[in-house]
Amino acid sequence: MATHRVSCVVITAAIPGDPAEPIALRPNGIITERDIVQFQTLGVDLDRLQARTVMSSPVFCLHPEQSLWRAQQEMNARLINRVVVTDDAGRMLGIVTQTCLLQTLDPMEVLGLVEILHHQVQAQTAALEQTNRELSQAHDRLEQEVAERTAELSSLNLQLEQEIQHHRQTETDLRDFVENASVGLHWVGADGTILWANQAELDLLGYTPEEYIGHSIKEFHVDLETIDDILNRLFSDRPVQEYEAQLRCKDGSICDVLIDSSTARKDGKFSHTRCFTRDISERKRNQVILQDTLRSLKFQKYALDRAAIVAITDRAGIITYVNEQFCQISQYTSTELVGNTHRIINSGYHPPEFFQDLWRTISSGQVWQGEVCNRAKDGSLYWVDTTIVPFLDDQGTPFQYLAIRFNISDRKSIEDALRQSEQRFRAIFDGTFQFVGLLDTNGILIEANRTALNAIGVTSEEVIGQLFWETPWWTHSPDLQIQLQQGIGQAATGQLVRFEARHFLADGSYITVDFSLSPIFDD
Repeated sequence: MATHRVSCVVITAAIPGDPAEPIALRPNGIITERDIVQFQTLGVDLDRLQARTVMSSPVFCLHPEQSLWRAQQEMNARLINRVVVTDDAGRMLGIVTQTCLLQTLDPMEVLGLVEILHHQVQAQTAALEQTNRELSQAHDRLEQEVAERTAELSSLNLQLEQEIQHHRQTETDLRDFVENASVGLHWVGADGTILWANQAELDLLGYTPEEYIGHSIKEFHVDLETIDDILNRLFSDRPVQEYEAQLRCKDGSICDVLIDSSTARKDGKFSHTRCFTRDISERKRNQVILQDTLRSLKFQKYALDRAAIVAITDRAGIITYVNEQFCQISQYTSTELVGNTHRIINSGYHPPEFFQDLWRTISSGQVWQGEVCNRAKDGSLYWVDTTIVPFLDDQGTPFQYLAIRFNISDRKSIEDALRQSEQRFRAIFDGTFQFVGLLDTNGILIEANRTALNAIGVTSEEVIGQLFWETPWWTHSPDLQIQLQQGIGQAATGQLVRFEARHFLADGSYITVDFSLSPIFDD
């Protein structure tokens, strides 16, 4: 370019052809003088820069037969200053530039061309302004979208910050919950070492973290076979549920626990166990107490079944249980009794009001006691001393009744005999025309017959329980009272006492009687 003043250089490539022919060249690109100046301004070493890396391509080519006007239009349309002229085979023939084009035209054609170019420039300027307006509008829209997106991102960022804060708080709460849970928790590593324990676990056994964490779990198990079995299950990925074990506390006591445990794995490999430890010492003690109580109740039931007649009914009075004593005295089998009511043994001896009072008492949750006459299967009557105890639910409502009965048929027979004997004695005692009375050894009147009471016009309530010498038979004579007191003293020693006494009657008259005190001896 420095030797021959040119404004551009065409980069060409040889076209394969006949060796006898001159080498034909095809244009590949153009390097302009402006390009060289720019590289020099940038301080680029031109010796090290290959032309093919900086040439402008592709190259616009023009056929030799096309008009210069076409060349001008193409240059204006493509915004270039030069076109390459090639033949039909694409071989380079020359270059047409804006300068060459203007030199070949006359002034009028140049003016026309300038006017055309002016219109084209105006059109291009208008198009550029439209483009600028569109770019400005696009820029405004972009700024609006950016602002909206920025606001959206700010909202999302605030939301994210809140979620992160919430997750952190949740993590803190969860950590606090685990650390201060009421259930003991600990982790055990693959080698049996305790990796972590919460406060409940430490409090349960009484150890400090330094005394517990970092030690082998086997140090704290009473039964080594138990902990070996637990670890073997966990290492084989079998969960442990409600496994009873005994742990040794710091004070030397033994704590009964239930262990629930599972394994945590990392990358498919065993990491550690996660164990929950629940204290069941109180439950174990209660179980022992319960077993002792059940054993005691079993003995009590055995003794009760041997001594008493026992039946249990539901709240409706349906018999649900009878013992052997009930079957024996009633002569019914348990199959005949269970599912029935006590009407099956009702003798008809008691009026309906008797059983109405019984049911009113026990249905209110109170214990009923009384004597009941029942009828056996063969029609015979028997008497039982009955106690009915209602069993109450949490609301205080009876849900079943326990009836305990004792056979008093013999006692009732003896009472009947005594009553009949008493009736016979009373008939004789009150039927005699003699004055008859009974005293205790202290002289207190126990009984007096009707003849003696009617004689002085008193009732038994007025004299029974009084000292005999202070009753109306004797109060008319102090001397007679003294004689009676002395006679009672002699009779108390077992002597028969006899003397005459004067008694005033209810009508004011008096009679003289032959009075005697006859001692009655015990066994």
